[in-house]
Amino acid sequence: MKLAKSLFWKTRPDNRENVVSASTAGAAAPIGHSSAETNNVIRLPVGNPSVPAGEAAAALEIGTRSLQPRPTPRGLLDDPALASFFAENYFGCGRYTGARYKSADFLRRGRAELLANFQRAIETVTQQRVATGNRLHSELLAIEGVSSAVSARISLAIQQVERDISVLTAQLDASKSEQGLVVEALRRYEAGFAQGVADSLSFDLLAGGE
Repeated sequence: MKLAKSLFWKTRPDNRENVVSASTAGAAAPIGHSSAETNNVIRLPVGNPSVPAGEAAAALEIGTRSLQPRPTPRGLLDDPALASFFAENYFGCGRYTGARYKSADFLRRGRAELLANFQRAIETVTQQRVATGNRLHSELLAIEGVSSAVSARISLAIQQVERDISVLTAQLDASKSEQGLVVEALRRYEAGFAQGVADSLSFDLLAGGE
């Protein structure tokens, strides 16, 4: 067996040279780079020895979280609580109540319930904005001194939240005197109630005539 190997290498001397040269070339330089190029590469140290590993990881985590794209801010009326309130068919609700009860007392009750629902929606959105503002303030403190650009973005977001809270507070106060955004819903309910009363009376008259 040894003799066969010896004869093989003697008869194919070029193989040995090719194998040696190929293995040497593969170890000398990575794919796509020549030996001359790799000799000029400066090896950089991994990490920063002057910064403790724990602090570096914490800074990286804060920076990564703050630089992540945030959802596009939506208008107040796009908030689910308010969007749900204004999506109601108040004309239809008023028409049903008017046709069934035909009473000014039930009109007042319906209006009061509508106002209460609006005020609950406003309070829900306000609480959400307050929570968002508190979170943003905490993030601003955490990122202080790390990135002025990120701090500026967070400050702008805080200002927007504060404006939203101011608008919501004004709408809540206005609704107590039946003014503001809730007026349109009240008008639709009243118009529906009147239509319902008229429809019911017309039906009663027609039924009585028969």
